Amino acid sequence: MENHTNELIESTENIFDDTIERAKNVKATTIRLIKLLARQRGKLLLILLSVLISAALSIAAPLIMGKAVDQLYEGIKSAAAETSFQVSINTMGATIGALLLIYLATSLFNYFEEYIMASVSQQLTLSMRKELSGKLNRLPLKYFDSHSKGDLLSRVTNDIERIADSLQEGLIKFITSVVTIFASIIIMTFINPLLTIIVIITLGLSLFVTTRFSHKIEKYFADNQKNLGELNGKIEEIYTGQLIIKAFSKESDILKSFQVVNEKLYDANRKAQFSIYAIDPLIRFLGRIGYVIIAVVSGIFAVQGTMSLGNILAFLRYVGNCSEPMTEISYILNMLQSAVASAERIFEVLDEEEERLEQVLDEPLKSPKGEVTFKHVQFGYRDDVILMNDINLRLNAGDTIAIVGPTGAGKTTLVNLLMRFYELQGGTIAIDGVDIKKMSRSSLRRMFGMVLQDTWLFHGSIRDNIAY
Repeated sequence: MENHTNELIESTENIFDDTIERAKNVKATTIRLIKLLARQRGKLLLILLSVLISAALSIAAPLIMGKAVDQLYEGIKSAAAETSFQVSINTMGATIGALLLIYLATSLFNYFEEYIMASVSQQLTLSMRKELSGKLNRLPLKYFDSHSKGDLLSRVTNDIERIADSLQEGLIKFITSVVTIFASIIIMTFINPLLTIIVIITLGLSLFVTTRFSHKIEKYFADNQKNLGELNGKIEEIYTGQLIIKAFSKESDILKSFQVVNEKLYDANRKAQFSIYAIDPLIRFLGRIGYVIIAVVSGIFAVQGTMSLGNILAFLRYVGNCSEPMTEISYILNMLQSAVASAERIFEVLDEEEERLEQVLDEPLKSPKGEVTFKHVQFGYRDDVILMNDINLRLNAGDTIAIVGPTGAGKTTLVNLLMRFYELQGGTIAIDGVDIKKMSRSSLRRMFGMVLQDTWLFHGSIRDNIAY
């Protein structure tokens, strides 16, 4: 029971480890994430081509609609001059047909983009999960001793899903918004350069506000993901430690500690979500101011006869094509910040130091006798803190040995070193005179039978567990 209690305390200390920090290098993480996406460059090029075509069609629609308005306006003017109201049915029919085809084609291209992007995001998550799975199998045991299981589960599940969701929902919209804004500005410049300058100033203010918010929001999302990992760790700890909690009547204390973690997650998530949705009204407000200024100035141009009604209508549509994507960009950038924060947490695991490379004998021991020798063994869980110094043991083949001592004396550590769950800082351990470092870990561990003090059942039948 004492060993279980110590393990529970150590697990709690790991959960509240202050070494977990918020995003450290957004630029490097973003570049690394882009390199992963670049593995599917063929699909991404198809998406980009589709976006360019659909954006071009969307840009053409206001021009066609403007020409239709000008034709109606000319017909109304001729009717006011006491002539018959004349509008070419053939021309109007062709205009309406062209608009319908544009909207239909745009919808089809949008569907195609979403379909391909879903494949890209899910392929990315599949490859990241495979890489993480392989990495976790190559990490030394000390890594799992010093990290919360719940936090690891959160990285493998929640963080990867957040990356997939953010990319699938945000990447296409971001590309489409950028292309639409630039294309609209080019068309507006040909219609009226002065009004275009007003639009660019408004967009510049919106971009400045978005950039300032993004730097603050990346911290909120990193904190949110960190606290989510802590909460998952706490849940895992409480679930697996129910027997100990009830045995020591610690239900109320555990509930209080859980509430602390839960409140931290609530506060971090509230700040992140508020930051996302608070920027939207501000960007829209700036866009509306620019829209009013443009409407007044274009009205003056219409009275002066320097700008047709159709061109005014088309220009206002292009203003809408710029302002709405700018609002979306502010939201999408915040979403992508969340993906970057999650990606950094995953890359932290992938960058952890793995078990040392093995120098394996060509022929491992085929019939081990069981003589075990510790010579001048030195070991510490940290290189700067040596716990065992100059340990020498000789266990003869066939002997029955009991290692006894108080908690923390190093009984389990001796077995862990013998099984190469940890590497030595000095000295050697040999079996039948052969250094265990010259054996592969798998061949070494096949020579041992181990009965652990903690019972763990895998999912499956009793036969499956016994066979394991």
